[in-house]
Amino acid sequence: MAKSGWQSLIINDADAWKNAGKAKSDPVADRRAKAVASIDGALASIEAGAEPTRMTLYKVKADVARAGLRLGRRTVQLNGQDAVFVPAERLGDFYEALKASVEAGELDAELAAAAGDEAPVKRRGRRKAS
Repeated sequence: MAKSGWQSLIINDADAWKNAGKAKSDPVADRRAKAVASIDGALASIEAGAEPTRMTLYKVKADVARAGLRLGRRTVQLNGQDAVFVPAERLGDFYEALKASVEAGELDAELAAAAGDEAPVKRRGRRKAS
């Protein structure tokens, strides 16, 4: 006897519910999305002409801007440095180009290093009482 429409959709594995888990996400895509969101926030702040605060990705002094990128709390190395210096009037262009590089995957190694994927976790043991 042929199964009707709904009966053909039934999974006959008893452990199907136990084995079903959260969908696996791609950590590389997640890091890129976080970096792009951070850059978008900086671009919005630049376009609005807002004064940089201590939480912004950039600082401006006279005609020079100190620009960086963070992934959460960690700083992403750009050109081997925590921050780079660009002309203040070209700061928006810098972040647009940086966003394009992140989306193209050119900074995946730097993002992985900032996320801590390459460095082993160093754990401290308890000190013995003397």
